Amino acid sequence: MKHKAGDRVRIKRDLSECGYASESMRKFEGEIMTVRDIEKDTSGCFYKMREDVDEHKGNASLGWDWYEDMIEGPAEPTDKEVLRMAIDTYGHDEQIRICQEEMNELGVAFSKYHREPNNRTWRAVQEELADVGIMLRQMAIMFSEEEINRIASEKIDRLKERLEDERKVETVEGRHSVNGKTYTWINPDGATVKIGHVAIAETSKGHMPIIVTHVRDEKMGNVKRHKKIIAGGLNE
Repeated sequence: MKHKAGDRVRIKRDLSECGYASESMRKFEGEIMTVRDIEKDTSGCFYKMREDVDEHKGNASLGWDWYEDMIEGPAEPTDKEVLRMAIDTYGHDEQIRICQEEMNELGVAFSKYHREPNNRTWRAVQEELADVGIMLRQMAIMFSEEEINRIASEKIDRLKERLEDERKVETVEGRHSVNGKTYTWINPDGATVKIGHVAIAETSKGHMPIIVTHVRDEKMGNVKRHKKIIAGGLNE
């Protein structure tokens, strides 16, 4: 046998080609299991796994038979699996406490960097960011990673909107050729406009000529509901 009691092994990611694999065993595809015992029957040697005891309500005799062709090899846990193991080993409350502690240490590192920016304090911030990042990944696992990712996606969309509102856009103030009133338009496409020249702008009556009186930059958030300049440079 390739493995002994106590070894952690990874189950194959696809058990469909394994003759002795039952449908109920497929829930463990790609998962890490721990060898509890090695047994033998007329079909050959097989493993009993520690996880079977939990699955079968503590009755080890009901555990599945895991043959060699069902096992991918020794388990090399992924980063996420290591984080889950840390949570299981130390407990939720302790990991929350450690996360708070690491965030406090990051705050101290930032303060030191602001006071004295150099390679040493820069490196200290990097180290603390790494520690906080590891703890935050554990917190995400504990507090529902899927839901946190959904909320984060919504917040990023809102941030995108706020950044768009901060973007500078050229605005054109001009006198309407029909009613002579002065209005403001945005010029997001960069049409060439000059004071005193005629431009074509969107209006409630369609595309109309206007006489440009002022040109300036504004935040998009302040003017995004204004109509657009269609074309400029008509005097040239």
